Amino acid sequence: MILTLPNINLFISYAHQDNIYFKILINRLRPLLNKRENYYWNIWFDEKIDIGRNWDSVIQKKLQNADIIMLLVSNNFLSSDYIRKRELKYCIEKCNADKLILFPILLAPCNLSRCSELNNTQVYKPSGQKFGIHNIIDFTFADLCQFQGSNHLIPNPNIDRYINELILSLEERIIKSDFIRKENVKKDITFRKAEKKFRSIHINKIPYYNTNELVGRHKLLNKIHNYFTEKENLILLYGAPGIGKSTIALAYANNPKFTKKYNHIAWATIVGDFKIDLIQNIVNETSYFMYDSDIDIKSNFNKLIRKLKAINGNNLLIIDNANDIKQLLEIKDDLLLSNWNILITSRAKIQYITSLEVLELPHEHARRLFYKYFEKENNNNVLDDLLLTIGKHTLLIELLAKVGNENPFIANIEMLLEAYKKKGLKAEDFNIDIQIGSKEDKLYDCINNLFDIDSLSDDEIIYLRYFCILPSIEIGITDLISFFSIKKDHKIVFVNTLNSLVKKGWLINNKYQFKCHQLTQEILFSKLKPDLQNCRILILNVYGKIFHRIDYFENSLSKIQYIKYAEKIWNIFPKNEKIILELEIKLQIDIKT
Repeated sequence: MILTLPNINLFISYAHQDNIYFKILINRLRPLLNKRENYYWNIWFDEKIDIGRNWDSVIQKKLQNADIIMLLVSNNFLSSDYIRKRELKYCIEKCNADKLILFPILLAPCNLSRCSELNNTQVYKPSGQKFGIHNIIDFTFADLCQFQGSNHLIPNPNIDRYINELILSLEERIIKSDFIRKENVKKDITFRKAEKKFRSIHINKIPYYNTNELVGRHKLLNKIHNYFTEKENLILLYGAPGIGKSTIALAYANNPKFTKKYNHIAWATIVGDFKIDLIQNIVNETSYFMYDSDIDIKSNFNKLIRKLKAINGNNLLIIDNANDIKQLLEIKDDLLLSNWNILITSRAKIQYITSLEVLELPHEHARRLFYKYFEKENNNNVLDDLLLTIGKHTLLIELLAKVGNENPFIANIEMLLEAYKKKGLKAEDFNIDIQIGSKEDKLYDCINNLFDIDSLSDDEIIYLRYFCILPSIEIGITDLISFFSIKKDHKIVFVNTLNSLVKKGWLINNKYQFKCHQLTQEILFSKLKPDLQNCRILILNVYGKIFHRIDYFENSLSKIQYIKYAEKIWNIFPKNEKIILELEIKLQIDIKT
């Protein structure tokens, strides 16, 4: 069977003075579009111009190849001579000739009457009331973005709702324009005859996965299937980012051994609002569900649930990446459908849902996964050291093996390990494009995209900043309370905050022994930038445990347990900061003695 999907080139035009709003929009829009199953999206904007290239010629070439041009309109946009003369003029001409789709968005408040080219063009500007903004006639994306301090975005779920609505409108515009170029249709996705019959029961397009590629997760797959067969019809698969939850779900959905019992299968990937994403994933399959633009999202969701209930047989729905605990709990009862088995993947363990945890790979399987992608040598002794260093994180094992195999300057596993120990994920030797799924990306970018700190509270950010300079070991709640200077009347709130971080996948909790994985620590270090000032409380408390005056009845050996914490902190900071740290510690010792 040949599966044909249109390839859409999206060019985004914006003013660099609006970069703060552009970043918020593109960081949410891009992953949403990339997970869509009805088009292949190639997104381009001018930050992707290589150093040394003639930027004007690059922009003009990308404009000529664009299928859709998205204009992020603002006063800065309208004031740009280059945009008006070199981009907008071309866009209007091609749009009038029906050679591309023009999709202007009100990014920030502006006076559109200043721009004669856009006077007769319909601009995307939904009602602000749908997103909690009232009394603003010309509602813009910027109205949803409020900041704490200079540039810390205050979390707002309506931003994701806005972008999801935008995508629905964009795809509706494509459908109305019948804008599918024959030369852009991809015809290289083929399936074996056995899988052809298998895909015929799919309600929407299920991401393809070759089940022969799966390493070390077969027992868990069988456990999932046994739960569905004997006990449950709603199962939550939870674990840390990049540990392999989505891969397991894909393997289940693509294995005829399991799927032969299902009459229909559907797949939904959640990247923002649960209801909107579930609708979007099924909306284009008109034989099952048609989105009704005359009613709101909640009514469309209820309509979708009724449609699912009406589908006969024993069915399977997989909901991937459902990480928002509050949204999932709100929707849980709606998903209790007697004719559907539902498998959900999430970073959080959620009460009242049967849950299976995805842990790190067993040692032998971790080795096997590495050698699957690294072909230059077999050296188990050095590989075991590497696996220990990275905490046997599933995705990182795969990515490091691919980097080592692709980089001609890495001859063996020892060189790979040495590069990682010196510079971590940002090692120069790792800055090489590797194949990740259907795309090419760099190792650090791939890992970094797994971790989004925008939704964290101020306390959560402070505690995670502390965790990323502590050893990646289980630390008891009593020591954490002491290290973090938690007041007596704030202990319960502190425990609740740590549990919240566990549910969000940032920490691991084993009987109130909390741990932050090595990989999570490395990413957090880059994002939260711990230093002597913002970690001063933790640092002085840790060293205070070692250097405070010993009472007569106190056992001096009790101090030894804290040396590993002090050593990790000492090794993190550069030499010039260590001098300051040493003076701080000496000062505190003098004060206490």
